[in-house]
Amino acid sequence: MKDKIEQRHQFRNILNQKINENEIDLIEALKLTRKIVGKSQQDYAHMVGLSKKIITDFELGKGNPTLESLTKMFKPVGLEPGLKRIKRS
Repeated sequence: MKDKIEQRHQFRNILNQKINENEIDLIEALKLTRKIVGKSQQDYAHMVGLSKKIITDFELGKGNPTLESLTKMFKPVGLEPGLKRIKRS
């Protein structure tokens, strides 16, 4: 049990580090989020109130979730979608 808690803590640290360093996209962030909470796609979808298809399609890069769906996807780890200023070339 302690190993799983440690592993989830490590995944959370990885997610936070990648977010802070701008080295993660939404798809990878969702996969790490699921690892943090230790859920399959089906169980995670049920937990956040979305269909498994929405989660699966998004993780495969095929989905185009709504802002509401994205909010639900990341709420379990205290994240929400937002805007960020980018550098112009």
